[in-house]
Amino acid sequence: FEIDGLPSLGSAGGIRGVATGAIELGLSGRPLTDVDAAQGLSQRLFLTTPFVLVTSTEKPPPLQAKDVAAYLNGERPRWPDGTPVRPIQRPRSDQDVLLLSQFFPGAEAALVALRRRIDVPPAASDQDNLTLARQIPGSLTAATLVQVRTEHPSLGVLSIDGATPSLDSLLEGDYPYSKIISLVTRPPHGAALVQLLSYLYSPEVEKLLAESGAYMLHQ
Repeated sequence: FEIDGLPSLGSAGGIRGVATGAIELGLSGRPLTDVDAAQGLSQRLFLTTPFVLVTSTEKPPPLQAKDVAAYLNGERPRWPDGTPVRPIQRPRSDQDVLLLSQFFPGAEAALVALRRRIDVPPAASDQDNLTLARQIPGSLTAATLVQVRTEHPSLGVLSIDGATPSLDSLLEGDYPYSKIISLVTRPPHGAALVQLLSYLYSPEVEKLLAESGAYMLHQ
C-alpha cells in the first residue's frame, strides 16, 4: 500500500522496518519466517482479498486456469484482439510468484522461463507492478483485487474458469484464489500503536475494506 505519496516498502521491507525499529507496524503478504519470529516479531491476520490476474487489454478474455501458464510462457503469445501478451516479472521470493505457482498448473516452470527473457520488464514492488501493467499494452500480471480497485481501477481483471473475481464470489467459494495480508509488529506495543490497531479492526475500516474488495479477518 502507498500512503500520501510514500513508496511501498513491500512485505520484506515492512518486516525489516519493524525488526530494526524504524517503524512500528508493517503490512505483509507472506507469513513470518523462523528468522523473523526470532527477532521478536508477531503477525496478526488482517484481511483476505481475491488474488487476480490483470491486464491493460481493453476487453480481457475469460481464462481457464489450465491455460494461465501458456499465457506466461509464450505458448499463447497474443490476446484475442491480436495484442501481444506482455507478462511482467516479479522477484523470485515475492509471495505473488509463490501463489501463481501454487494456484495454476505449470505456472512455476513458466515463471522460471520468464526470467530468461530479456524483453520481460521487472517490477520490484506491488506498486511498480500495477504501474507497468497500466502502461504496457497487452500486459499480464498478478495482483490483489483490493490493490487494483484502490490504485489502478482502469486495469482489466480476468475471470478464471467462469468465475469473476469479487469479494462475494470469494466468500461464496465460487472464486478460489485469494491472498492474505497480515499486520506485523514487535511487542510490547506503545499506546499509539494500540490505538491504531484498535482502529484498523473497527467496523469503519471493515466497511472500507469490503467496498474495496477485501474481507477483514477479525482477531
